[in-house]
Amino acid sequence: MKTISIILAGGKGERFWPISRRNKPKQLLDIFTGKPLILEAYERAKKIGEVFIITTKDIEEPIRELTNDDNIISEPTTKNTAPAIYYAINEIKNLRDEDIIVIQTADHIIGNIPTFMKNINLGIEVAKKDYIVVFGIVPNRPETGFGYIEISGEVYKNVYKVIKFHEKPSIEKAMEYISKGNFYWNSGMFIFKKSVILDAYETYAKDIVLAYRRSRNIQEFYHVVNNISIDHAIMEKVRNLALIRAEFYWEDAGSYISLESLFKKDENGNIVIGDAVLIDVKNCIIISKDGICAVYGIENSIIVKTFDSTLVIPKSKAQNVKEIVELLKKLKLDKYL
Repeated sequence: MKTISIILAGGKGERFWPISRRNKPKQLLDIFTGKPLILEAYERAKKIGEVFIITTKDIEEPIRELTNDDNIISEPTTKNTAPAIYYAINEIKNLRDEDIIVIQTADHIIGNIPTFMKNINLGIEVAKKDYIVVFGIVPNRPETGFGYIEISGEVYKNVYKVIKFHEKPSIEKAMEYISKGNFYWNSGMFIFKKSVILDAYETYAKDIVLAYRRSRNIQEFYHVVNNISIDHAIMEKVRNLALIRAEFYWEDAGSYISLESLFKKDENGNIVIGDAVLIDVKNCIIISKDGICAVYGIENSIIVKTFDSTLVIPKSKAQNVKEIVELLKKLKLDKYL
């Protein structure tokens, strides 16, 4: 029995536009920790076993150069996590039914690596008992950008039975979840035995299985397979799901708001990255690339300046940056993407 890691690195990082672009999405950025997120994920995964990376053709070569690893599956298009994981598991050579697979994503910020490895090793032991393991993050704010997992009692020490997955909630519902105390953020990290996850696909996602069997290559598979997440396809339906409460530091680089947990604020509650001058500015996130950003009389906003684009948006709307990207596509302003 061996353990391998699969890193999902196909995200576009559109909520970090304009510092995140098609040819340099957030997993290649070093703004968060000083090192590209994909490289940090790869270095963590190497501590577990052999690593395989699923990504897009746009950034396959930069990832290969960063990791110096050829175990890369290049998607012809993005069809979400369920098809990607199924394809990778079936294409990885010499992977036996009893082998353990650890799923991570390339846009997590993780600290306290010894504790992380302790939790991963616990997850591996639980997965050997035919559980599908998910890591739950203790919420520290009513976050509307994450899914939540509801749990019941302990199965083993720090291992809990999952009652239900919950969609990204409204702010009111998120506050309710936190007040109940048995809701965790869904980290998107999973551990399972190959035979167990393939059985789950056969039971709950037969369309993906059939698409793979009927396809002669990756292009055909991605052309016909449905776009669906592993959460919707599998995790919301299986009964043998167990949650490990993460004891390590975790943050999802999901929007500019995530920077608030990584950077120290000034006396006015501002986070400033790059050159900027501020007058009467409070509770803002300001990122200035290629020049200086001058801000006067602004509160509770995100301001990002790059060599060719500028973003100004209320912090409360940080998740909506993606709508701006969609509008740029519609207007055919691809040079800014």
